[in-house]
Amino acid sequence: MIPTRLEVDGLTVLRRVSLDLTTLPTGLIALVAPNGAGKTTTLDCLGGATLYRELSTRPGLLRDWCDQPATIDLSTDYAGHTYRMVIRIDP
Repeated sequence: MIPTRLEVDGLTVLRRVSLDLTTLPTGLIALVAPNGAGKTTTLDCLGGATLYRELSTRPGLLRDWCDQPATIDLSTDYAGHTYRMVIRIDP
């Protein structure tokens, strides 16, 4: 499963984040930002949060980390097919 696009809105500190992962170069990629900027939440949304409905480093359900309706929209490529997972969270 290769993530190709991620859009997140309203989860923890993330507001209207849109990432086109197909434009990233091959090799090691680093997310650099101050503490509390949403780096771990972004990584969680690339798999764990969309599959297991929870954040790996925070207790509770996704709804516990929203103060407004939130959305995680992840597109992936797998075996030559594109799949899209959309989660809408209502706190």
